[in-house]
Amino acid sequence: MQEERYGRIMDRFIATFLEGGALKSMILYMCNACTVEINDPITHTLCTFLTTPVSLCVTKTGLAPLKDCNMAIYPFGCMTPAQKAFLIEVINDMQEQGLATLSTQMGGGGMAQLNYHGPKRYLPAVDILTQFCTAVGESGGHLGQEIKDNVCNIVIQRVCSMVHVPRSSLAAISLQMQKKDRQLSSGSEARSSPERTPDDRSHGSDRSHGSDR
Repeated sequence: MQEERYGRIMDRFIATFLEGGALKSMILYMCNACTVEINDPITHTLCTFLTTPVSLCVTKTGLAPLKDCNMAIYPFGCMTPAQKAFLIEVINDMQEQGLATLSTQMGGGGMAQLNYHGPKRYLPAVDILTQFCTAVGESGGHLGQEIKDNVCNIVIQRVCSMVHVPRSSLAAISLQMQKKDRQLSSGSEARSSPERTPDDRSHGSDRSHGSDR
């Protein structure tokens, strides 16, 4: 019964922070915030997300979403109101029901970690790499789509040299990105093709009648 409760909390946690646009925002922040001592912070961050199980751990400065990676913090200031409300609710539950382990971080400050002992939960490679590529596609407006695609391909190749990513996952990522590219192309074409106004149509009709006369 207790394990089911932990499982439901973890389900809500993943849906709130680690899917879709929320995951994209977190990956983008973590890549930018990665320590300068690491030569390739982007590849390191993506590999960490791929190989580390998720964990619900709240510190004094934010959320540590990956198990035993308490230095990788997603700060409260980056969270949406819905995410903050979820954490407040969960922290209250953990305090009232004794669902958390309380400890002290190096350098001071406490943290509360959900006592989840179920199967380890890893984020799907398709979700992680697709959201990274989406973030690249939405950044750097001065860069062309071909350059952005090349950046994504290079980073994914580096990740695959360090972590096993199934071919089926790579194929799914490619399909997702092709779909997004088509959506972007159709959107830009629609914006570049002005619609005829009712006045334009009436003027065209007048011209056609004038030629008949």
